[in-house]
Amino acid sequence: MGKRWAAVLLAAMLMLSAAACMAPESGPPSAVSSADSADSAQGTAAPDDSASVPDAPTTAPADPEASDSAENAEKNDLTMPTITDEQAAAWFADAVFVGNSRVQGLVLYTGVEADMIAERGLNVITALHDDATTLENGEKGSVLDALAQKPYGKVYVKFGMNELNWMAEEVFVQYYGRIVDGIREVQPQAAVFVQSILPIARERSEASAADGGMQTQERVNQLNGALRAMCLDKGVRFLDAEQAVMDPDGYLYAEYAASDGYHLNAAGCEKWLDYLKQAVNPYEMEGE
Repeated sequence: MGKRWAAVLLAAMLMLSAAACMAPESGPPSAVSSADSADSAQGTAAPDDSASVPDAPTTAPADPEASDSAENAEKNDLTMPTITDEQAAAWFADAVFVGNSRVQGLVLYTGVEADMIAERGLNVITALHDDATTLENGEKGSVLDALAQKPYGKVYVKFGMNELNWMAEEVFVQYYGRIVDGIREVQPQAAVFVQSILPIARERSEASAADGGMQTQERVNQLNGALRAMCLDKGVRFLDAEQAVMDPDGYLYAEYAASDGYHLNAAGCEKWLDYLKQAVNPYEMEGE
């Protein structure tokens, strides 16, 4: 009996041993599993800031819109550099201003010490008439007759306001060109400066347009373009004086406009003169 139980016990132990040998191993994960785990862990780890992230800039990157705004503000800045009073006096001592009532306002409001040949209502056609202005001897004569009375070093010409509402662009340029040619004949040693037509106040421009008129800023821009082309063709200097008193929308600043919206008040004339000082001074003084 004891031997039988011993045999049974031995057989059971042998069966258990065989089952254990047939069971799968539960050892460490395979090499592939280890690699996947390592990659997963590496992928979720925080990157090395010192190696992969550039240093933060010490200044903010430039904003293109901000740069454009700054450039526009600079263009519209009416505080222009200018020459000293002594330099201005010397500069304009041999100058003469030729034109219409806007030119009269410039000379009278600013007190610039220069000669003036200007009449109210004068245009590029009537300026060539024999009764355009009064000469030094009391007789009547054309603007060119008046210019021939004495030598000048600089001639500033400005027409255009009285031509806006009726004169064709081609006629305007033709007669303006005759004036420039005539100035060169009677003042061969003088530097000739053709000034742009100054802007019009928005309210006045829009009112003229509403009435079907042509005394508008659009018309001013059109004739100024023609003047630029004429000056380029003739080799004379074109002074874009309108920028001194023009607002960001392209009209005459309200603070520089007289009550009629066409002429300049005293402050506007001062800005205009400041521009002339700044714009032409380098031409003669660059070698000094």
